[in-house]
Amino acid sequence: MSCKTNQDILAHINKHYVIHGETIRLHRAGAGNVYFIQCPDARKVLKLCRPVHTDEAVQAVQVISYLEQRGFPIVKIVPARDGAKYITVPMPDGDWIGILFDYLKGRDIGFLHRWRNAKQPLIHPKTKEFARQVGAMHRLMNAYPSGLIKKGRERYVDGFVAALRRDGHEETIINDIQEYGNAIWANIEKLPRGFCHGDMHPGNTVYHGGRFTWMDFDRVSISHPMIDIGWLSDASDFNQIDDGAVDRSRELFDVILSGYSLERTLTEAEISAVFDAAALIHYDLFSSFVSSKNGIITKAQAEEQRLWLMRWRELSEKRR
Repeated sequence: MSCKTNQDILAHINKHYVIHGETIRLHRAGAGNVYFIQCPDARKVLKLCRPVHTDEAVQAVQVISYLEQRGFPIVKIVPARDGAKYITVPMPDGDWIGILFDYLKGRDIGFLHRWRNAKQPLIHPKTKEFARQVGAMHRLMNAYPSGLIKKGRERYVDGFVAALRRDGHEETIINDIQEYGNAIWANIEKLPRGFCHGDMHPGNTVYHGGRFTWMDFDRVSISHPMIDIGWLSDASDFNQIDDGAVDRSRELFDVILSGYSLERTLTEAEISAVFDAAALIHYDLFSSFVSSKNGIITKAQAEEQRLWLMRWRELSEKRR
């Protein structure tokens, strides 16, 4: 019998886990729905991943387990009664993958937007430590024994362009976005390949006890590690850009590089590609939005992103 309500999901979880969940609340819906489950002694976090993302969900469990075994600070998976690290949850549209986690205590540093407040420093003092841990993750994953899902141009550029065409946007907008995406990818694909977290932003960590603890590994792949650095190096507003955005981003990247390099070295080609990697995240996020939610890209969103990308291209070419 499929789970049609939150109470059905809670009953299914209590059947498979020894947690005695009392209440359940949807926290966030997307490619994976996230729920908070209140138990007598603590809060738990349940992530349900749609059938189309089954492979990514199982892979995430394997990567989390691997990093935990090597002492990397990472969210703890709660095992089911039979010791399994994930279960299937029957939903009206098929079996979803369910993964139960301990609730992470701490705070989201959010250092990427500190520049908005003139009374605060441009770069949060924990940025270097955050970047060092990114480098440690990449270094540890270099020895990962199993194959990972491979993601390339079709994931990062083509999905956004195809969605624009599907939604009937003007060819002038599509052509601008596609042409820049092609140019970016031509540079990115020359860089070293390796583990890529694929969703590398401070919101996927919490800071507690002097270190960051990590979560959300649903989008990991073999791609280009520099893409993760791109996630961290855009110091503009995602939907708005001003004349100082690229200069701020370069200053931010310099601090990120100083921390990251304590664990893993970037090549000169990777360092030179930082602005391309930052721009690529715009393509990536819209591709993810469309694929995970069957989202429609509105005319305003398409034009907004075209303007951002064209302005970023102009400013970054002057700054190289």
